[in-house]
Amino acid sequence: MAKQPIFNKLLAIIWLSTIVNIASATNVSPPEAEIKEAKRKPVDVISINYYTAWQQNLPIPLLSIEQSQLGDPYQLQRAYVSLRLTKDKLKGFKAGLTSKAGQHKFGVEQALAGVLLQSGSKTNNSSVSLSDYRKLMIETELGFSVNQTLTKKVESIDQLKALTSAIHPVIELPDIGFAKEKPATGTDLIASNLGSAAYIVGPPTPLNQLGTSPALTDINALAVSLTVKNKQGQGKIVNQGKATDALDNQWHALMFLINHSIEQGYQITPDHILITGALGQMIPALPGDYTAQFGPLKSLEFTITR
Repeated sequence: MAKQPIFNKLLAIIWLSTIVNIASATNVSPPEAEIKEAKRKPVDVISINYYTAWQQNLPIPLLSIEQSQLGDPYQLQRAYVSLRLTKDKLKGFKAGLTSKAGQHKFGVEQALAGVLLQSGSKTNNSSVSLSDYRKLMIETELGFSVNQTLTKKVESIDQLKALTSAIHPVIELPDIGFAKEKPATGTDLIASNLGSAAYIVGPPTPLNQLGTSPALTDINALAVSLTVKNKQGQGKIVNQGKATDALDNQWHALMFLINHSIEQGYQITPDHILITGALGQMIPALPGDYTAQFGPLKSLEFTITR
């Protein structure tokens, strides 16, 4: 079959759909060259590169100047996440760079967001091996769940509080092992799903319609700390933070995350966890036994091994 010298995007999509449908009907695999030609779109190429790097635990590819100018980097993220979801499940959503310092470091002017996958979920007291990741980091965060499926944007903080069913202590373990030929940018972070890798979600503390509980009258007053035991078994504080480190207000951070995720075409269900960004610093994951304290919320413990 003669090949067209140039496929525009519409023809590529139609052609790929046609040959896949024919293959399904006839139980014959379509010609590999035709699929490669039809798939040769920049977004597909980039997402496949991310997926391959993740599969092989290789450094996360950095976007070239041309690739970074393709348009909305969240389109690249959706393409990559779609590949991951062929063998995984959506578990929730994450906010990133919710502090001014983090935004400045990566050259962005607003918070970012990504997706959490079921395969990254760890239980309290888990042991996590550094060898399974490229460059693992540790963040202490807060997570939230909602009491109904959300398909439309939240319009006010009062509405948000009424929709929020519980708050959770969370440890996120992002993997930001980018290739080193140049510094990673905010566009790189977005396209690669913000380094979403592993996370530990603690038990829920139910919240009432006002976003409070008997033990927690103001979630923005929460303080967190992370300690690691030294060789003598003594705890050393390696991170401290407060709830307002995330966009100065947890409700603002949660509202941003929900509305952004809905803009991206996702539904948010009561089974999803929504984590609102690092409290304190994102620190390198080093071998040791860690304990995270979240005030009136339950503490979390985990071990990092080589």
